[in-house]
Amino acid sequence: MNSKKKLSVREKLSFSSGEMGTNLLFAAMSAYLMVYYTNYAKVNPAMVGSIMLVSKFLDAFSDVVMGYIEERFAKPGAKAKLDNSNIGICDYSIYSLQHMLS
Repeated sequence: MNSKKKLSVREKLSFSSGEMGTNLLFAAMSAYLMVYYTNYAKVNPAMVGSIMLVSKFLDAFSDVVMGYIEERFAKPGAKAKLDNSNIGICDYSIYSLQHMLS
């Protein structure tokens, strides 16, 4: 674990361009959710903005904590895997809010 290999400029650009695409998609999704919650679900815009602000702070905090936990307790050579099986359920529940309220 003492030998740390530095990333090349090409690798840095590859990772950062992927993150840029992810963040652009997230920004567009957040804007769409803001319009959806305020215009269709009739939630107060100040409340929606506050919830999104608090969620970003909690996300920033939890990212640091989970990164520490993953680095501290992971087995050597283990790779992190994403589980995307619940994304469809979450997306459905977000956009079916109007049907649940009426």
